[in-house]
Amino acid sequence: PGMREGEQKGILATLNDITEQVHMEENLLEVVKKQKELNDLKSAFVNMVSHELRTPLAVISSGAEIMQMMLQAGRPKEDMEVYTKQIINEVEKMTAFMNDLLMVSKIEAGKIDFRPERVSLEQFIKELAGERYMPWKDGRQLSIQSKGLLREIGIDKKMFRHALQNVVENAFKYSSGKAAPRLHIRYSNTYFTISVADNGIGILSTDIKELFTSFTRGKNTGNIPGTGIGLVVVKYFIEQHGGFVAVKSKAGEGAVFMIKIPYLPA
Repeated sequence: PGMREGEQKGILATLNDITEQVHMEENLLEVVKKQKELNDLKSAFVNMVSHELRTPLAVISSGAEIMQMMLQAGRPKEDMEVYTKQIINEVEKMTAFMNDLLMVSKIEAGKIDFRPERVSLEQFIKELAGERYMPWKDGRQLSIQSKGLLREIGIDKKMFRHALQNVVENAFKYSSGKAAPRLHIRYSNTYFTISVADNGIGILSTDIKELFTSFTRGKNTGNIPGTGIGLVVVKYFIEQHGGFVAVKSKAGEGAVFMIKIPYLPA
């Protein structure tokens, strides 16, 4: 209809500020997402623990039963050596696994203190290698080289030993039947680097970014034993030194893990 003289046409609009509502919905979605991630993490943890304990316990149990039958049959002790070695090996695996779990628990609880002291890096590494990697269980020996001006450095010996041991043992474990891993130390002006290289199975490009996440393992690891938490500890310990750990790899072409740490003030 037409407008009468003096009338005005207008639009009535109502505005509601829904910013708070949007924020609440976003927060709710974030909570749901985190809860799902937590549930997934718990499931992964339970599966990993059950697998990592069930397999060694089965080997230990069967080995003990066979040894008992051999004893009853009057067999000489020498015949049982293969089973005693199996049992010892599985116990070592379980011990390492429990140590990693305990370490992660301490890290999350903030119960690990950083206590650096000055050491000769080369001597420290050679002593560690002499204890465990010269030779390794399969007879291979870790190759160690260094470049640059040798010097004392500041490290937390317990943290650094645990981190380096994890990286080197991974290099051996994932390169079975290949040339021995190589460890290279390089001293620069303000920092030092340690690289550990192997010719093993390598890491899929899609897995590299997840390597330092709890309970994550490469999809190409197959039946090679592992917990998926060792590198989480490595990353934390190296970061406590003000450094970082990086990896370069291609599937089937081995891997190189590099640890870079600045020199601590004298």
